[in-house]
This record gives sequence, structure tokens and C-alpha cells, in this order.
Amino acid sequence: MMWSNLGELTALALGIAISPMPVLGVILMLLAPRGIHAGAGFAIGWIAGVGLAAVR
Repeated sequence: MMWSNLGELTALALGIAISPMPVLGVILMLLAPRGIHAGAGFAIGWIAGVGLAAVR
């Protein structure tokens, strides 16, 4: 019983820890040469991935 709760909390904590990564990635890409193109591609891919995961 306790191990299943620990597993659920670990997954939730991992999701919360990773959540600012897309924002950081876009900021770093926008600061790079040709950053607008890289940032736009990353944002489109990220939105498509989140949308695909939400549909499943």
C-alpha cells in the first residue's frame, strides 16, 4: 500500500520538476543564431506532442 503511494507521488514529482523545461528550451533557442526558426519548430513539436498525449 505504501509503495504504490510512493510510486504515484514520484511520478507526480517528476512531472512537476520537468514542467519548466520547454520554456527554458525555447528561451535558449531564441538566443541562438536563427533562433526564431528553431524556437518555432520546437514550440510546434511540443504542442503537437502534448496534444497527441492528451488525445490518447
